[in-house]
Amino acid sequence: MITTRADAETIEKSSIADSGYDRELIKRGEYENAIEKLRRDYSLFPLNQNVKRNLAETYIAYGIQYFNQKQYEQADVNISKAIELYPEEATYAVLRGICN
Repeated sequence: MITTRADAETIEKSSIADSGYDRELIKRGEYENAIEKLRRDYSLFPLNQNVKRNLAETYIAYGIQYFNQKQYEQADVNISKAIELYPEEATYAVLRGICN
């Protein structure tokens, strides 16, 4: 089982969930819905670093959820999306390597 700072409890406590709605989605493990909302926010505010980081961290959390379910391809897809946002983030690259 992999855990990083992107697990649900940490996400809930961090700035990732700016609104109550985001926080509830993440807390319930509804990463797909949270990602959809964050992607919308990011498309509207692409220079907002908080939204960008929140989106990346939610992708990582969703990828880890898939990894723990042994769905490695789906884990890789989500972690890759986080890497697209932050290609310099070494932790994301390591997680992707583990999935592969």
